[in-house]
This record gives sequence, structure tokens and C-alpha cells, in this order.
Amino acid sequence: MAKREVVKFRTAAGTAKYPKLDRAYSWSNAENRSVPDPDGQFELTVSYTPEDAKPIEAAVKQAIKLAGVEPKNLPFKRNEETGMIEVKFKAYGTRRDGSPNRVPQVDSAVNPLPADFKLTSGSVVKVSGWISVAKLGCRLNMDGVQVLKYIPYEAKTQFEPENDGFVMEASAEAPAFEDEGSDDTPLDF
Repeated sequence: MAKREVVKFRTAAGTAKYPKLDRAYSWSNAENRSVPDPDGQFELTVSYTPEDAKPIEAAVKQAIKLAGVEPKNLPFKRNEETGMIEVKFKAYGTRRDGSPNRVPQVDSAVNPLPADFKLTSGSVVKVSGWISVAKLGCRLNMDGVQVLKYIPYEAKTQFEPENDGFVMEASAEAPAFEDEGSDDTPLDF
């Protein structure tokens, strides 16, 4: 049996959206959201200009031609509001041997980022990996992410600062919680 040719890719710089690279996730119907799951998947959507998306689209077409299969779903779509091309990348949470997987992330100087690094939406990234094709769809499998520009997380609020009111004092240590009762003591309300 002939070995299948693998189409590899390395993208242009694009803007990260909804990254889930710190740990693997799976969709939970009960919670109606993605939840951490070691057997789940790492995911990253990257937004590109139509020009910057052309090389990854060409690589997908090449992989489809080599596979000889016309997939039902492709890993990219045009955002009608912005005109940008949104491309989805994935990686499995576990390897074939059952060991945990991780998507390596590096900075612009190719220095490894810590395992618990949390990439944020709006950061500028490049992605590398390979393409797999089946009848149901084409998948862009990540094997690395390079962070070119990191956008720190900022909690968003709809309020404006008030000049007069409560302000939390900065402290070096959070106050300790003191348990004054046992678990079997009923609480009076």
C-alpha cells in the first residue's frame, strides 16, 4: 500500500478568535457550552484578509485533489460583515497512544511559551500543521502556533468610573476565610 502524501501548511499572520489552546475542550449539551475535557480538542479560529487566506485555501485544494475525495465541509468561511476569511484549526486532546497532547506555542522569537499560556482573541498569530481530508470534511490539524502580537485579556465593563463611592483597597494578600462552623451545623437565615 502506498503511503499517502501529507499536505503541510504554515499560514500568514492572522487575528485569533476564541482560542482554546490552554487545554482540550468538548461541547456539553447539558451546559450548552464547551467544557474542559482531556479527550476533547484544542481549537483556534483565525481571521485573515482574503489575500492572506489564499495560500491556505490553495493547500486545502491540493489536499482534496491528492485525497480524491470531495468533502462536504471546509474549514473556512467568509464573514459577511467584515469580508474576512475565518479559518478553523483543531488538534486532538490525546495522541494515538493515549498520552496527552499539547499544541506548542512560541513567541515571535520562537521561544517556547509556558504550557499554561492563555492566548486571547485579538492576538496576531501564525499556525502550522497538516491537512486531512475525508468525505465529511477537511480538517486543518495544528502542530504549532506562533504568537506575533499578544493582546492581554481585559475585563470589559459597561460602567463608567464614579468619583464618589466604594473603591477596593489594594492588598498584597486576599483576606482569609474563617470557617466558624462545621459542615453539619445548620445555617440560620
